Amino acid sequence: MRKLFASLMVICFLAIPSWAFAELKIGILNLEGIILSSAPGQAAAEQLEAKGAAARAELESLQTRITDLQEEIETQGMALSQEAAQSKRIEFRELLAEYQQKSQDLQSELESEEDRLFQPIVEVLEEVVLQYGEDNDYDLILDSKNGGVVYLSSDHDISQDILDLFNEAWSNR
Repeated sequence: MRKLFASLMVICFLAIPSWAFAELKIGILNLEGIILSSAPGQAAAEQLEAKGAAARAELESLQTRITDLQEEIETQGMALSQEAAQSKRIEFRELLAEYQQKSQDLQSELESEEDRLFQPIVEVLEEVVLQYGEDNDYDLILDSKNGGVVYLSSDHDISQDILDLFNEAWSNR
């Protein structure tokens, strides 16, 4: 999602109509907050969470098997024959490798799913920010989370305006 926010920052800078005249009109917004507060953003976050919860349940099950096998090896280690102990250790290493691979696959899959779910939202939001900047004669619009803002007067925060316009634009799609 960070890549998506970076692209939004570029769009925000493109909303600058003119640097050549007197005072600059600057707007500050929280892109991540707008996305996560919007109806489509909340729906996408819920879908992503549901998918992640199912995958985490599978990983937890595998983790339980690994823990149980480790305890079995520790408690029965001396009672097992050398071949049985070696077999348990091999099974343990295989389960551990499977867990690590599934964990990496899950992370990659969730990142891809996040991009897929949030990309259409970001595209509409980009259009809304551009239009808002032009309609309201802003010279510059910055993201308060990723734009390096140190001080922010609440007079310049346009997040709620953008959120309202975004929700309207999204429902009109």
